[in-house]
Amino acid sequence: MSIEVGEDGTELLKVPQVAKRLGVSEPTVWRLVGSGELESLKVGRSRRIAPASLEAYIARRITDTGSFPAVGAA
Repeated sequence: MSIEVGEDGTELLKVPQVAKRLGVSEPTVWRLVGSGELESLKVGRSRRIAPASLEAYIARRITDTGSFPAVGAA
């Protein structure tokens, strides 16, 4: 079993891990990745999310709304 790491040496997150951290379903994370709201990397046939990308997504949500609203709420 190998662990994918980003350019900065941090472990890349899998979609289920991101879903758990955001408190949403995996299909919601896939929607965010597909729409470009959440930046991801393709590793082989899989998608991985850098922790920095997840943090940037959360920061944008907080900046846009003043709090961290439910994903999908605008």
